[in-house]
Amino acid sequence: MYSNIVLLLNLVISIFLTGVIAYMQFVHFPLYKTIRPRHFLKYEIQFKYLTTYFMGILFAIEIIAAILLFIIYVGEWPYFLWTYIALTAINYGVTFLYTVPLHNELTRRYAPFKIRELIRVNKVRAAGWTVKALIALYLFTEFF
Repeated sequence: MYSNIVLLLNLVISIFLTGVIAYMQFVHFPLYKTIRPRHFLKYEIQFKYLTTYFMGILFAIEIIAAILLFIIYVGEWPYFLWTYIALTAINYGVTFLYTVPLHNELTRRYAPFKIRELIRVNKVRAAGWTVKALIALYLFTEFF
């Protein structure tokens, strides 16, 4: 029973985060280009503050769920689960090594080239979470 909850939790959190990251990629970050420079810093500071708490909770849930999924099912589907864990590591590596520092820079000064870089770097996260969601869907349909 617990294994079914873990499968469902991984599926739900993976799909949800895929949607959030896709929204950021295709809607939110491109809209950065329309914010007037004199208003940008205040906007970015608020965005970063509010997003940190919201995403922090989701990230913690996803990491715990991914670890539990790995522990329960690694013997049955090792390649899928190693890929799943690797994508989780890549997503968080890109997030904390690139995306967060870019947001930190954007809270200090308006920099259009940093916005373009943010959009470019976020493509990696969007792709990673999309593949993770597909793997979670596959595992869910196989084991649930």
